[in-house]
Amino acid sequence: MCQFAVPLLLPACNGSECTFMLWALRDIVKKWKPHSLEDKNGFREDNVVNIKMPIFSFVRLENCSLSKSAILNQILTPSQQYHNFFIHRGTWKVGMLKKTLSSGLVEMSWYLPVGQESSDIFPEPITVTNLHGNISSCWTQFSFLTQISSAVFIFADSISEMEFTQLSKLEDANTKYYLVSQNLEKNDSMLDSLNSALKMDGRHLIEKKNKNDADLVRRLQKQMIELIEKPTKQVTLEKTAETACELGIRVDELSTECQSAKLRAMKIIKEIWDVAGYKEETMKLQGDLCKKLARTRTEICRMKGQSNENSQQYREKLENTRTELIRQQYEHTPSAGIVAFIESISQKNSSERCYFLKWMKIFLDSIARTNISKLQNQYKAKGDSDMKQLDLIMSKSSLGVEHFIRELGQYYDAECYLLKNNEIRKEERKFNKLPEIAAELLLDGLPLELIDGDASSIPLEWITSVLSELDKRTGGQCRIRVITVLGVQSTGKSTLLNTMFGLQFPVASGRCTRGAFMTLIKVEENFQQELGCSFILVLDTEGLRAPEMNSLEGSNQHDNELATLVVGLSDFTIINFSMEHAAEMQDILQIVVHAFLRMETIGKKPKSYFLHQNVADVAASEKCLRDRKKVMDDLDKMTLTAAKMQKKRGVSSFSDVLDADHEHHSWYIPGLWHGVPPMSSVSTGYSEKVYEFKKYLLHVMKTSKRQAQSWSEFSEWIRSLWAAVQYENFIFSFRNSLVADAYDHLHIKYNELKWNFSKVMFKWMQETENIIRNQTNLQKEPNTDLTNNMCEILQREENIMREDLEKYFGGGSENANSHLIERYRAEFFNSLSSLTKQLEDDVRQRLNECLQIQKGKAVIQTNQNTFMEVIEKKAASKYQTLKDCEDLLNHDEEFEKIWNETFIEIKLISLHKRNIGQEILHQLKMDMKHSIGPVTKRLNNIHNLKDYERRCFAAQLQHFDISWYNTASQTNSTKYPDSRLVQMNKHVNALLLKYKLHVIAKMNTKEDYHDTYCQELLNMVNKELQESAIEKFHTSPHFELDLKLHILGRAAPMFQRMHENFIQENDPKISLEKLKPQYLATFKNIFLEKDQCKKRTEDFCHSCLKPAIVEFIYKNLGREIVDDILLSEHSKQYSSRMFFQFNLLKNLLEEKNFDQYMMYINEYELFVKSKLKAHILQKYGKPGGLQSLHEKIIQKITHVVNNALRDPTVQESSNVSSFLKMFCKLLQKELVIPRNAMNVILFQNNDKAQQFSEYFQSSFSKQVDEILIEMNSLDLDYVLSMVTLNPQDQLFKRVFGCGKLCPFCNVPCEAGGHDHKEHFASVHRPQGLAGYKNLGTNVLCNSICSTEVVGKGCFRNSNTQWATVPYKEYIQFYPDWIIQPDPGINASDYWKFILKEFNDQFAEEYDAIPTQIPKNWGKITKEQAMKSLRDSFNH
Repeated sequence: MCQFAVPLLLPACNGSECTFMLWALRDIVKKWKPHSLEDKNGFREDNVVNIKMPIFSFVRLENCSLSKSAILNQILTPSQQYHNFFIHRGTWKVGMLKKTLSSGLVEMSWYLPVGQESSDIFPEPITVTNLHGNISSCWTQFSFLTQISSAVFIFADSISEMEFTQLSKLEDANTKYYLVSQNLEKNDSMLDSLNSALKMDGRHLIEKKNKNDADLVRRLQKQMIELIEKPTKQVTLEKTAETACELGIRVDELSTECQSAKLRAMKIIKEIWDVAGYKEETMKLQGDLCKKLARTRTEICRMKGQSNENSQQYREKLENTRTELIRQQYEHTPSAGIVAFIESISQKNSSERCYFLKWMKIFLDSIARTNISKLQNQYKAKGDSDMKQLDLIMSKSSLGVEHFIRELGQYYDAECYLLKNNEIRKEERKFNKLPEIAAELLLDGLPLELIDGDASSIPLEWITSVLSELDKRTGGQCRIRVITVLGVQSTGKSTLLNTMFGLQFPVASGRCTRGAFMTLIKVEENFQQELGCSFILVLDTEGLRAPEMNSLEGSNQHDNELATLVVGLSDFTIINFSMEHAAEMQDILQIVVHAFLRMETIGKKPKSYFLHQNVADVAASEKCLRDRKKVMDDLDKMTLTAAKMQKKRGVSSFSDVLDADHEHHSWYIPGLWHGVPPMSSVSTGYSEKVYEFKKYLLHVMKTSKRQAQSWSEFSEWIRSLWAAVQYENFIFSFRNSLVADAYDHLHIKYNELKWNFSKVMFKWMQETENIIRNQTNLQKEPNTDLTNNMCEILQREENIMREDLEKYFGGGSENANSHLIERYRAEFFNSLSSLTKQLEDDVRQRLNECLQIQKGKAVIQTNQNTFMEVIEKKAASKYQTLKDCEDLLNHDEEFEKIWNETFIEIKLISLHKRNIGQEILHQLKMDMKHSIGPVTKRLNNIHNLKDYERRCFAAQLQHFDISWYNTASQTNSTKYPDSRLVQMNKHVNALLLKYKLHVIAKMNTKEDYHDTYCQELLNMVNKELQESAIEKFHTSPHFELDLKLHILGRAAPMFQRMHENFIQENDPKISLEKLKPQYLATFKNIFLEKDQCKKRTEDFCHSCLKPAIVEFIYKNLGREIVDDILLSEHSKQYSSRMFFQFNLLKNLLEEKNFDQYMMYINEYELFVKSKLKAHILQKYGKPGGLQSLHEKIIQKITHVVNNALRDPTVQESSNVSSFLKMFCKLLQKELVIPRNAMNVILFQNNDKAQQFSEYFQSSFSKQVDEILIEMNSLDLDYVLSMVTLNPQDQLFKRVFGCGKLCPFCNVPCEAGGHDHKEHFASVHRPQGLAGYKNLGTNVLCNSICSTEVVGKGCFRNSNTQWATVPYKEYIQFYPDWIIQPDPGINASDYWKFILKEFNDQFAEEYDAIPTQIPKNWGKITKEQAMKSLRDSFNH
């Protein structure tokens, strides 16, 4: 293509022999239009070694001043298009260096006419050779040229005796000789003798008469034209190889390996007469069978021909058709040609394998050129009506190496399918070694077909297996960068790639190749780290909008699919235009915009570059500013249109899809040719600009933060993108395993950060509550400092979490696939804001509750303190009166007397016992005061809630909107839930249990009932009534009343017990009576003047510190349990909702218990909680199961207590009272020490602080051991009921998610984040599992919504106003649900297996007739169900 002369005879470095470069020349294909061609619009095309044409050789004698190469360059080019075909000493500024390598080299070039007499130098094609060095020293080469040439032009200034002797021996009568000279020293006798020997005359002596070469060149051209026009010797280079052999010249392709490979190739090629017929007979797996299989696979995904047939039955029929087609493929025995091809590429000798493939390409290209030439002649003779048929014939007439390899891929694909289908055994496999061979071919540089352009399909098993083998052969650690070029036909895509990377993609070979091919370029080891990859994989695609393909069925769709797929696979996409204002730009931009829009949605954002070719002006970039703006305007319009078509919201311009840098992303490349082909040369401007672009591209690779793909990742992208292309659904459905894995890791990271945030707030809340409970003077509302402190911590922790999320989204080692989750950025940051708001609300509510409760306790405490002050004064007075009395009164009687007197004097008022039930009933009436008349009347007639304490909820007709109920009953909908009354009862019973657990949690705080508890319950119920789970029942106000009556009726007695228990513990009289024994003991010791220090220390540790530490343990144990589980071997299953779902379903399948499945399907929340509870009980239920956690918590508080004890302010206290007050102040964040118990310790306590401190250390140590023993002996259920932070609830929040269910099959949402806007599930299930049935036949429904959304099925319900709506349009009614089409045919095998196994039980449970199980479902095994589950959850 560069038009430089090429070596014909290549001398060895030592000069002892030379090589005829026949094999090296076989790649060169030329086009020309001879003047002798009858069809003036036709042309010829062939390999140069096969073209019969005259050869003109140019040689020189030793004494020669003319430059043959310079003269030859002028002979072959018009004066205005001078080109250096032959390099000569005037070409490079190297001075007069001595030739060391080129002496003896024979170069050759061609002249090929364009068919125009005015511009063509020669009317017919010719070959020109140029011998470097004089003929004496290169006699073998010269002898060879004399035998093959039509004429030999000998350049000389003089002829030596030796040269004369040598020339006189030449005998070939068919070769003409010419002597070319500038100043020939004439020796008449010698010339006469030479003329006689060489049959020369005066015309054969051509002299340069002046300094200008032009005249000499014209005379030489004239002489050559005369020779061409006369019958002259014409030979092919292939034929001249025989002459070379006779002269002892080595021919490169006569090596044993090359010839053996040629014989192998010819064995195949000799059978090819009619290409279309050969393909039909030999490549039976391609053609109509392959296309039918591809269409069937696509139809399984798109289900466009479904009509009114049941979706599952239609899909089963398609699956059976697919299986039968694959069986037909596999039953075909490989033809002799295919067997020979496999044997040849299986050669261990890689050189022979490469030779074979090259021979095949050469032979097949030759056949293709012949066929295409015939077809093109037929095009001219046919009218437009026959064009479509000719296009089809042209497509069938295409045959290349890729077709043979495609056949192997089809065999391998079919074998893999039948193996998975258990129709063949592993030991029966015949093609399992083929991927290894294909991987070797790729590494050898052979392009491998990725997309079968004829059938518009990808043989997935074949391609992924080849890539897997590549991964093995490259060490498993290699990473690749993928570059793709897209453009309409004939825009120079392959030429661009060949120029950039030195590849050999066919350029205008004459074959109608379709699809996409991938070629590997190995990166040098010293450059791999810098570039970030080991290989560059180049995807070369067919020309979009090819004219000869436009008439073929599905051409436009094929182009769109091709563009979408290769853009999705690429890291860098080059969009190629043929000129500045190309008309085809609109076509390609429309395709590209759709492709990029789809990729933006799934997080794939390849860098794109617009290459405008054939732009020669040096100021093109500036001149095209207006055109670039127009292009961007067009892109914006197309993007907006595409976004509307694909229902993509929030996209209005191309910049929303791709961050395009106009300065660096638009490149202007000069035209390729300098002049008119075939004799024009490649423009240096083209090469330089392409090289500049290549350098920029490599720079971008070096600086890219995005990690290159691994082979396995690339393979997964192929699999998932192809599935998405087949489903025709990207915007709402695309999630491949890489995206799913990246999303799952994002969810795990978010959960980790969320838990850290929550723990900080829990800890602060506990410390703040402790401070409030340790205070005596309280305000009604949290003070400003407390609120500010809360806000500061919330802001600080939110910022920390935000920064960590930003860092995670930014990529790096922790998240190499950050680009895949970019679309979820806003969602997760919104979740963070929502989390902060929720935590703030929870903390504020807890603070207010704590303040209100503590305020009530403060009144009680004041009364008790007053009582204790009086008791203390009376006891002190009595001690002074009686201390010297020998006849002491009975101490118990004396103390009793003082105690009773004080009670009379103080007049303690017992706590008022409230009627909680009536208060709750009043709140309920206030909550529903705006209800309709009948409801208000019913409510006013209710005077207490006792009737609802044990009453079971029973759904009634009045609970429904009657008009809706009656309409629903009359509808002919074939998919509607079973008995609404039964469903409502189940749902309400689940709610009753949920709220009961909520009330129990309140009771376990052991605080007094507060009105906010009832209001909180009412708020929760009001929110529940707005959820879709209840809205689907279309309830009436009567339902709301009955629901609240049942919930509050059960809560009221529980809150009443809570209130009474609080009174029992905190009533002044009762509380003081409990402390009476301790005061009595102290009273006695005072009178007996015993040393009480040790005893009081022990009492302090037992009565004050022990309950405070036990409470501390309960406050921290829940958090420690959660942390322990999250750090255990089970951590992964609780790390995200998807992991948890996978483990749940896996365990269910292993247990295979129908009742468990029923609970999972219909009472998912209770099921999850029961499993979490079971796991906690299993992990910690054994004796001492919590010991390590108890020790950990006690160790923390022991450390805090000891630090407080050693504090100087404590140690320097003057008495025990100040000692304990300061000690408790230091512990006020961690411990709430009972004031009443401490008052007993301080009662008449005159002990020294130092002594108290010394006793404290030993007493505290013993008390800690005692606490540990007691805690370890407690029943786990009791411990869990006492913990402040319920670990079950915390784990539940991590794994349960939003609780939303699929509107069709009730599968739970798996979306991450705290406040996601879209719900999705990995696996959907047959709707009959949720009770859906055909009301006409009462048969359970077996349809799956993830199948229905791509089929032609319809649904109707109250949301659609009972109008029939295609499943494909479900998004109109459920915009927050994304129901993804099955990622594979076997995606729902798990639930198909469950319905098959428990069909009768489900039917009995739902009072229905068992569904009809499709035959394919009946073949699903437990192992296949498990595999389906693993594939769906990417495990």
